[in-house]
Amino acid sequence: MAAYRRQFDTLRYNFLDQGNSGTAYTISQHIILKCLTLRDEKSHVEKHVNNANTASIDHEKDIYTAMASYGRHPNVLCAILCIPEGIFLPRMKTTLYQCLKDNPLLCADTELQNRWISQLISAAAWLEKIGYAHGDLRLDNILIDVNKDIKIADFDATAASYLLARSPWAKEDAQGNCPQAGPETEQFSLGSCIFNIRYGRAPYAELELPVWFEG
Repeated sequence: MAAYRRQFDTLRYNFLDQGNSGTAYTISQHIILKCLTLRDEKSHVEKHVNNANTASIDHEKDIYTAMASYGRHPNVLCAILCIPEGIFLPRMKTTLYQCLKDNPLLCADTELQNRWISQLISAAAWLEKIGYAHGDLRLDNILIDVNKDIKIADFDATAASYLLARSPWAKEDAQGNCPQAGPETEQFSLGSCIFNIRYGRAPYAELELPVWFEG
């Protein structure tokens, strides 16, 4: 198991969540800090992962900065401040994935579902309008605020040159390869999210994984 290095010892009791490239810490009731996830460099593998994570976080900072120049969209998360050490972000209540998992009866709330779907489509259309594809649109990267409105977040894969997440959030070929991000792939991801919102499960959840995916 990989060993991780804590960047800020003073925040060790403020740990909130950890992803592949970033770790989130609670700063206050309304603010979090997303900073780099670092592994102990015991081999060239860990060093390679750290370099990739650094590039990912730096890229996300660039995307937040670029999006800010186009104004704000109510359903796209905006950074409060980007600094060398990380990204200060508004703290949301939960993710859409966790919300649906904890509240299965929401599948019967068509009014709320329709609101989420409308907000999601509007946010994705805005990103496309300013020239971006999210690149990793899935329920884990869609946040819910205190008013039960959605915010698209996690922009480390946002660019035409980045590959998308795996099935069912991106359409893969027979070898399991994802195409580059663009309107077509975003529409597939968007449709997968809408399906999940409507039926409370991911598309193809009842099917067995193909051999290339399991490997």
